[in-house]
Amino acid sequence: MTNLDVRLLKVFRTIVANGGLKGAAKALNVGLPTISKQLSDLEIRLGIRLCIRGGSKFELTPDGSEIYRASTQLFSSIEIFRNDVDRIKKKKELLRIAVIDNIITDENSPLPWLISYFDARDCHVSVLVSKPEEIEKGICGNIFDIGITPIYHRNPDLQYSSLYNEISYLYCGRLHPFFADRDEELDSQTVDAAPCVEHLYVDRRFIPALKNKSSEGPSALQLDAVLTLVLSGNYLGFLPGHFAAAFEDRQQIRKVHPERRQYSTEIGFIHRQESVLNSTTLQAIGLLRKRCVPDGKPF
Repeated sequence: MTNLDVRLLKVFRTIVANGGLKGAAKALNVGLPTISKQLSDLEIRLGIRLCIRGGSKFELTPDGSEIYRASTQLFSSIEIFRNDVDRIKKKKELLRIAVIDNIITDENSPLPWLISYFDARDCHVSVLVSKPEEIEKGICGNIFDIGITPIYHRNPDLQYSSLYNEISYLYCGRLHPFFADRDEELDSQTVDAAPCVEHLYVDRRFIPALKNKSSEGPSALQLDAVLTLVLSGNYLGFLPGHFAAAFEDRQQIRKVHPERRQYSTEIGFIHRQESVLNSTTLQAIGLLRKRCVPDGKPF
């Protein structure tokens, strides 16, 4: 199929649409002999007689009707192709971000303003909640562009930048025996011996406040699960202050020895080596770095 074939097919369709050669000649503003020759050329190229014509009579042959239907499909496909090309040319840039769960309750999180910034610039932002180790794997495998996650260690294949420090406290639920006690009535040994939820996100090897804490208790992968177990009244559990605040305000949970039973987690963003990143990801990294504060204070 050549460009000439396509042009001749368009003439043929115009002839059919206008009920004959005279109508087509008028519609295309060309002479009748020109239209007649173009139709003949098409019949020769296809090796098919397309219509019966003579005087005022115009009628498609059975083969001509099939060619007309086939040309309809052809031009429909061409239009779809053109639309797809336009869509691809106008396609938005994509920024793929992976985050840990419940980061939205943290007022220090850069995620809302980052989404707002790129949305305003016609860039599509996708956000996926995942575990820290899965975020690292996704970054390494080019599934994600940027990951916002706790930084417990550093993978040599990735680049890390600090954003802020998240403070977590030890909590008990309203149904727990400690809830009605004042902190000064609770000695350290009693608190250490109380069953505590093991948060699987957290690597206690890097957190002094957790090294001596009893791990006698269930394990939980997500903060919602940790909170649910704390609310049961059977277990203590460490929760980020921003996440626990609403439940603490409703007096469903309370901190236990907050001055001593707390730890700080470095929250940062990670990405692959900059030499392999696209311009959108590099721009996002630049924005995040400008809002980074090395001492961990809110930006």
